[in-house]
Amino acid sequence: MPTSAEDLKQQLDELTEPQLQQVADFIAFLKFSNRHRTAINPARSADLPSDKVDYLASMIKELTEEERQELIKELHPNQYFKDKLNDFLITPRNTIIDFTFNNTDFKIFSLNDHDYRNLSKYFIDLDFSYCFSPTFWRTSNRIFNEGWWTDLPEAETIAHIGFIYWTLSYLFGESSQIVYEGKSTFAFRFYLEVKKEDKTYPYAFAIFDYRNCVEFSFYRCSHEAVTPTVHREKPNEAQFSADEIDKFIIYFLGYLLGSFKLVKEEVTPFQRVIPSNCLVYGYSKEKGFFEYEQEYG
Repeated sequence: MPTSAEDLKQQLDELTEPQLQQVADFIAFLKFSNRHRTAINPARSADLPSDKVDYLASMIKELTEEERQELIKELHPNQYFKDKLNDFLITPRNTIIDFTFNNTDFKIFSLNDHDYRNLSKYFIDLDFSYCFSPTFWRTSNRIFNEGWWTDLPEAETIAHIGFIYWTLSYLFGESSQIVYEGKSTFAFRFYLEVKKEDKTYPYAFAIFDYRNCVEFSFYRCSHEAVTPTVHREKPNEAQFSADEIDKFIIYFLGYLLGSFKLVKEEVTPFQRVIPSNCLVYGYSKEKGFFEYEQEYG
């Protein structure tokens, strides 16, 4: 049982390269929540028992930042492990968001690309998506015709791709590099805990642009790694129903709007292009958030 950073280093030095990689992959999960360990099985093979992986990764989490940096310097060469440990130390602005409605607690954790690649092995796509754009946001009756959105002066602003991109970038840092090439310019992904009474259910969601729309996609996190498939799972009515997902989107967009109001003076002009649609979007002092299709000829 390691009782110090030095003892932990000795235990890690005894592991093989594949075993170190097992521990390294699981470290990313601990950036989110201790409860996540009960939802995700850290063992990828029988090489190193899952409780050992869990234990070592948990010990690493308990180290101070200085101790972790020292561990990176002294550990025997394993660049994969060192990269994961370095990634663990990165704490982007506003990483965690909490809100509660309908007697359900939600905890949101932003995912960088390393975290996403590790966690996506456990994703099961939900048969649920939602998209909107300034051209049809009023006709999108599932969300924007819901309650107070219909009379909200800023609702049209929220529908702009540029608003979503800028606000997410301000709150969570740079966009993911994993996007639909030529059809998308940004993607932000999140791990989501849905807590009802004494049970916590692991989910994830993504927000990205696709051609001329902003889209939300949702995933349930399985207990075991899953084989990629085109099959989509219906939302679980007891855990996170389709109606609850709709309301979650409303709350999340409301959070973005509230955050934007506090920092809107920091918006500076920018312009981006989605090649597949020749769509230009961005922000200018004169027009605010805008988007239009380029004409060639």
